[in-house]
Amino acid sequence: MPWYTAPSLLEMLEDLPVEHRLNAPMRFPVQLVVRPDHTFRGYAGQLASGRVRVGEEITALPSRRTAKVARIVTFDGDLDEALAPMSVTIVLDREIDVSRGGMLVADAAIHSSRKINAQAVALQPDGIQAGREYIIRQATQTTSARLLKGTLSMNGIGPVELETAHPLFFDRYSENRQTGSFILIDRLSNNTVAAGMIESAKDSGSEALLMKFARSLRRAADALEEYHQGSGI
Repeated sequence: MPWYTAPSLLEMLEDLPVEHRLNAPMRFPVQLVVRPDHTFRGYAGQLASGRVRVGEEITALPSRRTAKVARIVTFDGDLDEALAPMSVTIVLDREIDVSRGGMLVADAAIHSSRKINAQAVALQPDGIQAGREYIIRQATQTTSARLLKGTLSMNGIGPVELETAHPLFFDRYSENRQTGSFILIDRLSNNTVAAGMIESAKDSGSEALLMKFARSLRRAADALEEYHQGSGI
């Protein structure tokens, strides 16, 4: 309209500040295991949130084994610290079981569940139907999922309940958009049929307690190793 002199909606959206949640817990979904030879093993990906430093202790999911960051490798050289949303390769001080779809996290609780409550939007003409199986992709993890509740027609938005073949490691969308969002993919056509935001876990376990227990075991193992080295056993 001739009387409207403010920026357009698109201009305002493009000028909004981007929040990378540097103060959020460190989340590093692993995209690729880099192993050019037997002397190097790194985990490549993009920091979804937070920051990571050399020497920091992290936990690998789903194995829940702990290690310390030995190097942060980039094309331009090693870093002492990396911030979200940087793409880096993390090298640990010991070999542990980590593969694509896994996640490296710092000392903070993360939800783990095979059943989730979420808000979803259907993106295809057939919508999504309760009882059907789909492929769910959350962060870098991909697994099968059954839609337990929440039939939606195209462009429909509403609550859904999903059960996955393997546990998802996630934050609520309200806490971390990168690890709290997902898409559903049709198993036959490979089309993205829905996108969703995770609200809660239905069978959430004591993930924080398990991670604390894993760290305690690691410290006990380190102390025992030092004792053996000092006593010559």
